[in-house]
Amino acid sequence: MENSLRHRHFVAAPLVLATISLAMLSSLYRSSFVHGIQAFMIGPISAAMGDAALTPGGEVSLLLSRGGSLAFSGDHPVLKEGTLLVRGRGRFALEAGPTVISGFAGAMHVTVHGRSLTVASLTSPALVQIGRERVLVPVHTQWKTDDASSRASIMDGWSAWALSRELLPLPDDFVADQNNAIAALPVPRDELPPMNPAAAFPDVSLLRFPSAQDRSREDLAMEFFSMIRFRIDANDLAGLHELLTDPSHSAMLLHSSHSAWALATLFSRTTGHLTLAQELLPDALATNDASFALLLSVHPDFSASVWPLLAGHASASDTALRLFAFPASDTSVTSLPAILERQWEDETRAFAAAQKEPGSFLTSFASMLLHLIDRFERQGYPERAQRYGSFLLSLTQPVLSSLPPDLQARLQQLGKSDFSSTFLSISAAPSPAKSVPVSSTSSSVPNADELERVVHDLLQGAQAGFTVKTRIQATSPDEVQVRSIVFSGARRDHVVDLTVHPSSRMVDGIIVDGHANPFPLSFQKFVEWVRGDGSWSEH
Repeated sequence: MENSLRHRHFVAAPLVLATISLAMLSSLYRSSFVHGIQAFMIGPISAAMGDAALTPGGEVSLLLSRGGSLAFSGDHPVLKEGTLLVRGRGRFALEAGPTVISGFAGAMHVTVHGRSLTVASLTSPALVQIGRERVLVPVHTQWKTDDASSRASIMDGWSAWALSRELLPLPDDFVADQNNAIAALPVPRDELPPMNPAAAFPDVSLLRFPSAQDRSREDLAMEFFSMIRFRIDANDLAGLHELLTDPSHSAMLLHSSHSAWALATLFSRTTGHLTLAQELLPDALATNDASFALLLSVHPDFSASVWPLLAGHASASDTALRLFAFPASDTSVTSLPAILERQWEDETRAFAAAQKEPGSFLTSFASMLLHLIDRFERQGYPERAQRYGSFLLSLTQPVLSSLPPDLQARLQQLGKSDFSSTFLSISAAPSPAKSVPVSSTSSSVPNADELERVVHDLLQGAQAGFTVKTRIQATSPDEVQVRSIVFSGARRDHVVDLTVHPSSRMVDGIIVDGHANPFPLSFQKFVEWVRGDGSWSEH
């Protein structure tokens, strides 16, 4: 049977999508839950006369375009030639030429033509592995190369490193067309074990033979994952925390060969529930490799969860990938949360300062960011261009004279733009002249940035959850509007809008899950109220 499959060819008839089910391992990171089913290699599959839709035995769906050629090596697809649309439920991977391309909870579009390769990230970021080097491609960007056999390393210099990882935006019409194609693909199968609120956990040490103990541990791990799934789907934060911190349960994560796959897939189910994501994330990161963290760092649904855990825990190359990719991932209509931008800014400053030649790094970094700033202005995002421009001016100011003359000129031109006055007022405001007396009744008025930081610290101290939709904006000298902040209640998470008055620590304009509370409260009383699920009417 296996030999015949190795030589079987699949051809899609015109205007007909061929759906092919293959018994094979479900993903690059695990073996199938179905005991006794072996992975095998088939191929090639060719879409000679029309597109071919494929649903391999795993949590991915594929669409091979006409003229393409696809094979399977072990348990993952190998794109030989042509274009492949890939949609994955959790972690997924494919080979394309000499590269391995991985994604998470979304879709990507990959084209191989001879030695050239194009990777377009649609709803999942892509991480391209070429030998020991990596390229990170955020959502709505693409990366192209005429020769995918090698990439420059940091040892080759920052200019070569950055040039070999240059990203381009995806055209809007292309994104729209591919989103329609994604919607038409079969939904990837859900291969997580079914939900189980509780399970019996016998003592595996009582089993007589080591092989039996191993099998029992894997079976118990499956039960453990089903219990995690139950708590995630029930939005049971307390139950999830209890489960993950119970030594008798959590020890199974160390013994199961399925842990990396299962926890990554379970983590994909926390979309929209930041507190659940933050609870599960440490275990998901610990059981997966560094590429998982890189994918999450620019994933539109999960970046807010992972960034606080990444600083100082990656190689220089992986850190640089995140720092370069972060602004390129800021492509949605609503910009990334201010808290993430501040962390990115702090990490970028620290990383630049740690380089032996900061000017070399900043030359490549500034060139990349200037292109993005120009693009944001052309696309109608002046506020976004202002924020990144202000940061870039502040970042490069100490070493401006050591940068190449053409880059100096571009930065000086940037400093003369419409937002330069904002930058100067925040980062270089002059002190009052000593000869001018200051009235004893006057007091310094905090600027918008200071007010927003005060409110951010209040929210962080209250263990509020920041999502990609969270906004904190000062609208007057004592009024800061907060949008889409998340608080964990006794029964579920709540999305909250409110206005904070920093001087009095009072809040008003409270809207919880779309229900308005007309009464002002102290910040502390508000936190107690919302964590107790409040007294608003839920209709």
